Amino acid sequence: MKKKVDQQGISFEETEKCEFAFLYGVATTGHRWDDDLASAGDWVNKHKYIGEAPWLVVPPDPQRWSERRYAPLSIPDLHRTFGKVEITRKGIKNFADQYGLLGQYAQLIDLRQSPAPVIVGESLSFWQDEIIHISRLLELWDLIKEDDIGGLNKFVVWGRDQTVSVVFKHFTRFPTEGGAMIASRHNVKARAEYDKGLINYWGYNSRKEPARYYVCEEINKRLRSHVSPRVSSFREGEIYMFPDNLLSAFYILFSLEVSGRQRPFFKCKQCSKYSPQNENGKPSRREFCDDSCRKQFNYHKSKNRHQAVLNAGSLEGKSRVSL
Repeated sequence: MKKKVDQQGISFEETEKCEFAFLYGVATTGHRWDDDLASAGDWVNKHKYIGEAPWLVVPPDPQRWSERRYAPLSIPDLHRTFGKVEITRKGIKNFADQYGLLGQYAQLIDLRQSPAPVIVGESLSFWQDEIIHISRLLELWDLIKEDDIGGLNKFVVWGRDQTVSVVFKHFTRFPTEGGAMIASRHNVKARAEYDKGLINYWGYNSRKEPARYYVCEEINKRLRSHVSPRVSSFREGEIYMFPDNLLSAFYILFSLEVSGRQRPFFKCKQCSKYSPQNENGKPSRREFCDDSCRKQFNYHKSKNRHQAVLNAGSLEGKSRVSL
């Protein structure tokens, strides 16, 4: 019999993935955006990037507070779902209502009330940065998996001095609500005085290995100081690694995918989205993420074949006329 670790009937087996385990709560009251809250002060929010208003918060009503718990690590593509979130207030709120806040809270105060209550929340800019960051890493990782050197050429740039950078240009998928484009440049640590051995190992002008190095290093940064070992009483003293928030859980799922310990993903032939394979290693729904994509693919394939026949007949008729 499975031991329950939660009043909602969730077993420890449901929370674990490899040597990791995690249970997370989502406010059943939903979330709202607030433009008027103020930071509780740098001394409270030090060592954090918290952004600025608007803030995504749980409505502060202790009488109505309740939460729904779930096991994020049991959803193998949750990190990819997060990377596809539209970086608008609506898109972010919809995700948070289903899966919860990211867990890196800022301490906020509501100066409209006296005494001013302390509220925890997360800024729009913080969510946007995190969505963009993991989305870019996933795009890079997919190019590595597909051995797409042409695609990697757009990101991995070698200098004449044998230094290498991973460069991200403007993404049309990520306009901010104000219409400005978000762009950044990230340097891979491959300077001769520090990583000369790495450069020799990769070989000058390599694309895949610097990109792989960058993806792994960024995942490591997001896990550092956010995943801790604990002895589990539910597993007779076995040691498990627990993330301290939802964002860290996303990077655990990402790390399992990169290491090959997560079920591999396949690319849908119709919509080009990635979906996890079945437990037996075969793609779910064969080569399509669902029946809708399969039907659309077959429809367009049949339509194109029919159009090709018509075009061939038209060309043949024109040839006869010319003769």
